[in-house]
Amino acid sequence: MLASMFGFLVVTVYAASGRMDLSWGIAADFVFVSMFIASVLSITPPWIGSREVPPIAKELESVKRAARGPWKSFGKGRRRAKQG
Repeated sequence: MLASMFGFLVVTVYAASGRMDLSWGIAADFVFVSMFIASVLSITPPWIGSREVPPIAKELESVKRAARGPWKSFGKGRRRAKQG
């Protein structure tokens, strides 16, 4: 995020001062703005205000259940006898 802000600032100053062609400056600014938007979207949580479970979470849970297989209940049936 910082790189996109810094890049936008530097390119804008260079384009405004005439060190860089204006069309190249606008193109580079577009790249840095899109980088900034992508970084903001990557840190915001999806489904804000929604109570539904995302589809990927349901799929991952079914994969976890399938991966556990027959070992899911291993050791639960036997209990130690109480000593005392």
